[in-house]
Amino acid sequence: MAQNLSDFSMEKLVLPSNGGSAGRRRSNSWTLHDPTGFDDIHDEDGPPCPLASKLTNQRWHEIGNSPDQSICSTSNFDVMVEQLAAVMGMHLLELLLYWLRPKDDDGTKKEVITDVLEYLEIDPNIGNYVLTTSIKNSIRDYVAEIGKLYKDVGFHSLEHAIHVTMSMNKLLSMVSDSHHQVSKSFENDGEGHNCGSPRRVAQSYGIDDPRIKFAMFFSALIHDVGHTGVPNSVLVEEEDELAILHNDVSVAEQNSLNIAFSLLHAPQFARLKHCIGPNPTQRKFFRKRVIASVMVTDISDQERIQIVKSRWETAFPPVEDEEKNQTERRQAR
Repeated sequence: MAQNLSDFSMEKLVLPSNGGSAGRRRSNSWTLHDPTGFDDIHDEDGPPCPLASKLTNQRWHEIGNSPDQSICSTSNFDVMVEQLAAVMGMHLLELLLYWLRPKDDDGTKKEVITDVLEYLEIDPNIGNYVLTTSIKNSIRDYVAEIGKLYKDVGFHSLEHAIHVTMSMNKLLSMVSDSHHQVSKSFENDGEGHNCGSPRRVAQSYGIDDPRIKFAMFFSALIHDVGHTGVPNSVLVEEEDELAILHNDVSVAEQNSLNIAFSLLHAPQFARLKHCIGPNPTQRKFFRKRVIASVMVTDISDQERIQIVKSRWETAFPPVEDEEKNQTERRQAR
């Protein structure tokens, strides 16, 4: 099905010769705005826009308010599942292609994981890799099961989850697009001089890593699954069985993580789990990021909130602090 992995490079992905798209080359920019091999802007006679792209390309203030019923906010369970599964599939495709690349975007060598090729196939209509039908079905089944496990409560419902998840998806897209645009605009001027700040070129702060993006999307999807609608403080005060199980610490959040990971480890989702983490090292990486992302949603844990606040201030110092640091660096030269 796929060519030898030695043919993969950071610059180009050469597709196998089959069908009308034989030999077509595509740049290695697996970003959210064009996940399936063709752009959203097309002629009336062109291919239909993929659901994931339509959902992602909504303007921030218009998310869920489109007259297009396929991407509009809804309480219809089946429509919500289709929307979530489409975007999850987009991120998973990007992740699988990442496993096949020999280098990261910065040129650093990385492990190439070839056995994920069994989850990909070439779509001759677009001349690019897509997920196999079996993996698409696994994604849809997993999302549907998670959706069923969300309780019909006043706030922490599936409707809330899809709102958070689609917002997260858009934020990831905005960070990714901003990173690539800034990186391009700050290239060398042709005479070997860098035209901008290295700090701005690296402004995605690792979020452009497909592993991070998938973990953040997954975290948003599952962050309140199984929530009873009762605050952690009340669960602890009433000595609820969940509070006893989780030692009074971030009870609802730990319960959601337990439900999501237990389901992912079920036999029917073994192939999906392998796509997400093809080996123990990558599965630990994924679990660690998801756990951290979900646990930090417990806003009653003041110690954790302070840790996050400190990390934020380190990553995004006030303007005056940044200017002071730049002055000190210039003086130290």
